Amino acid sequence: MQNIFIGLALILFNADAAFGNTIINIFPSFAGYFLLYGGLTALDGKSAHFSAIKPLCTLLMIYELAVWTIDVLAIRNNAAAIFAELISSAGVIYVTYHITRGIGDIQKKTSVELGYGKLCDYWKYSVTISSVFNLLSLVFVRVSLILTIISLISGMFFLSAFYKTKKHYYDNL
Repeated sequence: MQNIFIGLALILFNADAAFGNTIINIFPSFAGYFLLYGGLTALDGKSAHFSAIKPLCTLLMIYELAVWTIDVLAIRNNAAAIFAELISSAGVIYVTYHITRGIGDIQKKTSVELGYGKLCDYWKYSVTISSVFNLLSLVFVRVSLILTIISLISGMFFLSAFYKTKKHYYDNL
C-alpha cells in the first residue's frame, strides 16, 4: 500500500521546472507508475482489480517516460501537449478507479473498515473536477491557473482518503 500511495502522489501532482523551452517534471509520473506497479504486485490476490491494471501501469509508465523525455528535450508542440495531457488524465482516471474498487473488494472480503465509501466519494469528485478542468482548459486558457488549483485540491482530498485507507489497512490486516 505504501508504494501505491507514493506512486499516486507522483502521478497526481505535477511540479514543472522550466529552463528555456525545456520542461522538467520534478515528480515524474513514470516513477509513480513504477511504484504503483510494485504496490499492485504486493496486493496480488487481494482483488482482481489490482491485477487487471498492472499491464496498463506498465504501458502508462513507458508512455509517461516518453512524454517526460520529449519535455526535457523541448520537442513537444502545444497541440501534442494537450493530446498528451488528455491521454494521461484518462489513464489516471482508469487506474484510480480500479485501485478504489480494489480497496472496496478488500473491505468487503475482510469486513474491516478501510474507508472505501469516503475514498469512492473523493474519487468521483476528483474525476468530475479533472474532467471539467480538461474540457475548460481547452477552451479557456486564462482560467487554467484557477482550474489547476481546484484540480490540485481535489487530488489532495483523494490522496488523503487513500492515506487513511492505507493506515486502516496496516493497522487492521
